[in-house]
Amino acid sequence: MSLRTTLRISQVHRFVGRFAYASRMLFTRPAARAAITQRGTQSAVRDLVAADDALPRPYDRDGALRFPFSPGAYDAGVRYLFDFAVLANSLGQRPGAVMLDFASGPGYVSEFLNRFGFTTVALDNDRTMLGLARERLGLDPRCDAGRSSFTTGDGMHLPFRDASIDGIVCMNALHHMPDYRTVLAEMFRVLKPAGRALFSEPGSEHSLSPQSINAVREFGGLERDVVLNDIHRLARDIGFGRMVLKPYVYPEIVELPCDELDRFRVGKRVSTPNAAPWEIADFVERCHPIFYLEKRGSQPATSATSSPNLLRAQITIGACPARVAADDALRIAATCHNIGRSTWLAEPRALGGHVTLGVKILRDDGRLVDASRGRAALPRDVPPGDSIELVTEVPLAGLTPASYCLVVDMVDELICWFEIVGSQVARHDFEIVARTAPPAQHT
Repeated sequence: MSLRTTLRISQVHRFVGRFAYASRMLFTRPAARAAITQRGTQSAVRDLVAADDALPRPYDRDGALRFPFSPGAYDAGVRYLFDFAVLANSLGQRPGAVMLDFASGPGYVSEFLNRFGFTTVALDNDRTMLGLARERLGLDPRCDAGRSSFTTGDGMHLPFRDASIDGIVCMNALHHMPDYRTVLAEMFRVLKPAGRALFSEPGSEHSLSPQSINAVREFGGLERDVVLNDIHRLARDIGFGRMVLKPYVYPEIVELPCDELDRFRVGKRVSTPNAAPWEIADFVERCHPIFYLEKRGSQPATSATSSPNLLRAQITIGACPARVAADDALRIAATCHNIGRSTWLAEPRALGGHVTLGVKILRDDGRLVDASRGRAALPRDVPPGDSIELVTEVPLAGLTPASYCLVVDMVDELICWFEIVGSQVARHDFEIVARTAPPAQHT
């Protein structure tokens, strides 16, 4: 069988969510829940999947453009959204990074990442599928075509330069690949240092299910097991620094009664299945592992590329007047010291991540009046340990005479004010007074 045929079949199966469909049959029927409760996930999985040999229908154009948001794909779609949310929270990247949508199919991963602000590269060996992915992103004005591209290729020979990709998302495609070592080695090659390849896959008994057996017989594709220990060994041999599991089970198969919370807290047995550590481990290993492989190395930590939790500032402001006439401006001179662990970028970015000096005006009871006045741009990048002097004027036009508090903080634009992540701010209390009318002139 040709690799093209194998990957083409994988697109059909991936889109309809073959494993998600099997999981729905397994975990949402009352008989299935009862069997799991009585025998545990380990002994029930194979029997219950084997008892259901119905195959979901292949995709069509309308379904491909809508997935996962369509009535006919509700069960699979909800699970794919859950899986995507876990992977998206594990990217180790910030908007603006270049993400490879591996075996993209109809492109829903590219769409979601693009809307979050990532630059996306959809890779598939099927030109028709790539055309649908391109059409899909074009249908939504919230997607930025300038941050998306579509590349024909296969997973065994990625058509990208070494160390050119920030991260890779592989949703239910690895188990269709004929050679895991080659695929993972190619991913390792194209990833930048510290980049991650993230996977949502079926588990170690996937090939035994009737759905997989029927798929191989009817379509001629590959339905392989994903054995975590084997993947871990391959990843280490190739050079990945670590393999990290995300040990989550689907929400609908864990329902903890509130009156059992205290038992659950201390590790005692509870009535719901799939809540004990060994049951979760069994589900992850046999049914549905979500994991990532991380390449060794590091990337420069900046306000645009690193976690906001690395941001810290120490701000000192010079002497300011305690009373200001209405409609005047308050001049602020600030010394801003970077005591965090990431460089503050100065150049404005459409997706944010550049740092400015910001000012909030609060009433004397702490309520926010305005947070848009007095922004000051950085004249240069500020690395950790460095300081910069900034001057800004805060116009007070439109504010009624009263007592106010001025809060001076750094802002990682479109991301957060530094105070939100625990940084200290500088404060100055002042009063706006009515401007005194000039005395009347007598002739």
